[in-house]
Amino acid sequence: SNLLHERLLYAKASQYFYTGNIAAYDERVSHLEVFYNEAASMDDYQKLLARMMDSLPGRPLYAVVKDAEVSPEVMEQRGARLVYEDENDGANVYWLNPEAGG
Repeated sequence: SNLLHERLLYAKASQYFYTGNIAAYDERVSHLEVFYNEAASMDDYQKLLARMMDSLPGRPLYAVVKDAEVSPEVMEQRGARLVYEDENDGANVYWLNPEAGG
């Protein structure tokens, strides 16, 4: 539960962080663009989630998502389970793969 994975710095804008040492940086940015795009197809989102689960098999995956980024309705349609709701700024924690158990 207190596992710190190298994906902690999954992707950051290059002006704030040296990204040359992050393998497949451009691919990671494209992953984030799919994840935070409400208009992304369910197929694209499912492919992204499958890649994440393949990378960390059997692990629960969580994400902090603000309501302004992706609506709770879209997160629910994606199969994510709300585990913490921040009513102050809408930064909610979602369990992305509840079928993985935990």
